[in-house]
Amino acid sequence: MDRAGLTNANLSRADLTEADFSAALLIRANLTDTIFTKTILKWASLSHVTPADLNLSHAILDKTVLPNGSALER
Repeated sequence: MDRAGLTNANLSRADLTEADFSAALLIRANLTDTIFTKTILKWASLSHVTPADLNLSHAILDKTVLPNGSALER
């Protein structure tokens, strides 16, 4: 999904295991209970998503812009 944009997408309870969202823009997306195991979110931007406290502990997040606007580097 390189450089794709998803606005107002309902991804609630979606299984995005190992999906590639590199450089994607997710704006106002519902990500409640979404599974992000090994999901690639490098250079992605998540803006105004629900919930704001996403559990991304198993995602690949290098240089991802999180809902609060901070960039995560790991």
